[in-house]
Amino acid sequence: PEWVFVCKESAVGGGRGRKADVEGREGALFRHPTTAALLCVDRRCYHTGGPLDLGDIEEVNKQACVRCPWHKYIISLETGHSFYYDMERNLKDRGVRQRTHHVKVEGGRVFVKLSKSAGGHEEVASDHYCPATLEEKRMMGLLSS
Repeated sequence: PEWVFVCKESAVGGGRGRKADVEGREGALFRHPTTAALLCVDRRCYHTGGPLDLGDIEEVNKQACVRCPWHKYIISLETGHSFYYDMERNLKDRGVRQRTHHVKVEGGRVFVKLSKSAGGHEEVASDHYCPATLEEKRMMGLLSS
């Protein structure tokens, strides 16, 4: 995978995400609420494909997270971990479920590079909702040849 220009930095505001097409894969770009760093995850929630770019950003477990607008799943924008509260309101970690991607800004332009792994996993649940063909997945290194 290569770095792909997705938008101008000024197009990514705070509070909500922005859809970003990266080599045929839908990403969602977010601005970190405290550091202003840009973060990118697969756009479709790993649970049932909800549009994460329309979700609310909040801090959970000292991490910037997005809450899926469909079923309120909480996903770390930094690590792809999914969190939930048990019946006693204790925070629990489901592990890596959402693929995160690399972001860099050069001259006010935002570039995204698709990641081959997520938290050491070759395949994660959010991959299920990506429209990439099997050949594209092989090229990205997500599947064996």
